[in-house]
Amino acid sequence: MIGDKTSRNTPDIYNYYTSVSNYHIYPAQTQSMKFSVKTCHHANLLLSAAVDLQSSDLYEISIGDLANNRTKLHRKDKNGSMFTIHTPRIVSCTAQITFVISWKSNGNILLIKETQNGTEIIFDWTDPSPLVIKGVGIATAWGSEGLWIIQHTVLELEELGHSLALDALYEHGKTTGFVNIMEYTHMMRQDRMNMIQTVEQYATVYDVLVEAFTVPQYAIPRQDFLNMLDSRLIEREYQKLQDLKPVTEANKFQAGKRKENVPKNAVQNILPHDDYRPYLMSYGRSSNDYINAVKIPSFTEGSNIFVTQYPLLNTIGDFWSLVYDNNCRTIVILEEINEDVPVIPSDTDHKISNDNFIISRNSQNVSLQDGVKVSLRHKNKKEERPITVFVYNDWEDNNPIPNSTKTMVDFLEIVSTTTRADHESIVVICRDGCTRSGIFVTLKLVLEKMETDDEVDIFQVSRRIQTRRPQFLSSITVGEFLQKGFSLEAFLPCARRFQESSIGKQFLKRTAKDVLRNYHFGAHCLIQSYYSIP
Repeated sequence: MIGDKTSRNTPDIYNYYTSVSNYHIYPAQTQSMKFSVKTCHHANLLLSAAVDLQSSDLYEISIGDLANNRTKLHRKDKNGSMFTIHTPRIVSCTAQITFVISWKSNGNILLIKETQNGTEIIFDWTDPSPLVIKGVGIATAWGSEGLWIIQHTVLELEELGHSLALDALYEHGKTTGFVNIMEYTHMMRQDRMNMIQTVEQYATVYDVLVEAFTVPQYAIPRQDFLNMLDSRLIEREYQKLQDLKPVTEANKFQAGKRKENVPKNAVQNILPHDDYRPYLMSYGRSSNDYINAVKIPSFTEGSNIFVTQYPLLNTIGDFWSLVYDNNCRTIVILEEINEDVPVIPSDTDHKISNDNFIISRNSQNVSLQDGVKVSLRHKNKKEERPITVFVYNDWEDNNPIPNSTKTMVDFLEIVSTTTRADHESIVVICRDGCTRSGIFVTLKLVLEKMETDDEVDIFQVSRRIQTRRPQFLSSITVGEFLQKGFSLEAFLPCARRFQESSIGKQFLKRTAKDVLRNYHFGAHCLIQSYYSIP
């Protein structure tokens, strides 16, 4: 508890907060934190410019301030920026109330409260000169005691491995053939009683160890790639991927099943996971915070990939809310533009308008695949943002893979050149938000991971995205696409780009049959073409 101290009357207020980093929770990595708290009033959050909170640059949020009648946000600086909102009985002395706090690099801070009927936005505020938030602290104040439960993300729990001694448990299991998680957790909590507070956290420890003991390592160092040419590798990886596909409980898709949201789904058997769906903030008068989309972390720091279905007539406004709320500057459409539901104007003389946004086209007579420049303007905030829209339409309706590998290679290169430069999030669209998007996103992430870690790992990338949307790659894997979709006509142009290199010479020595049977070599060809490596 911090008593009657606040950021307004206490210069070193950060010393009175508990940093969640003490428990190996780092919300800054995801720019959000989900937590539940039981307290009569004054559940306080500190958003700090320092991981350990030791900075005077901070935001202080008091939930249930003024005897549980209001919520207050204060920025500690020379101007003392502050706002309050009337929120009677927002917290409870007897029940855990769940909230989600999130922030963006553009200064937007959003506080959401979970209710029995869904979610309620408590405040949505944007700081015109935002702080870079690196740490989060918690406290109760003015005589109120509180019980806090903070939800770990999978990423945080992986980083929590040292405190949980997952590495020790793993080594012990490899040596002895068994592990005792309950005993080890009990021993650990004697020193740190707040560790492993929920069933979900305990289950995740099991999940991490199961992953370590059962999932083989398929990552191939970049320099060894050509030495791993096993024609049976695709079958082994695909079968293992199917065997280890995440099993998600049906109750994890509640938002998409709600009566008011059912008409928003293009197909009813592909719904967003409740833990990974983005919440809309700038939705129109007749809408809510739901969109059939999932958020997939990129390997590029600070960026994400939002995968969603092609908009319906009743969700076109929601789509642009998704783009606006997440400050996405690139849109990838893997379908032909539907004239009945145009995502972008057909020419510079026309505009698209909905409740909150006006979309205008800035470029005329430009190939959709090369990128069309549009402007997104918020009607109320008078803010205009440039957006680049790429459309890939070399894909027949009933074909599970693109018609041409070469056009997909070129398209990936064009899109990634743009996104690599600005490190901003992108939106990827296909009809059902799954089938085509899964292939594109996997290819993009494989290339990003190779650039970051200097290794190729299609298997782990596939598992990564299936956790977010289990239906990804259910009918065809990226390996199958590379194996079946790469034609000799597509390979040869790739080879010509580096045929004078040692890799190119090795390529030209192989027969077409060998190439077509080996998806890893195909992937390597794609990567070489993509990065134009000499």
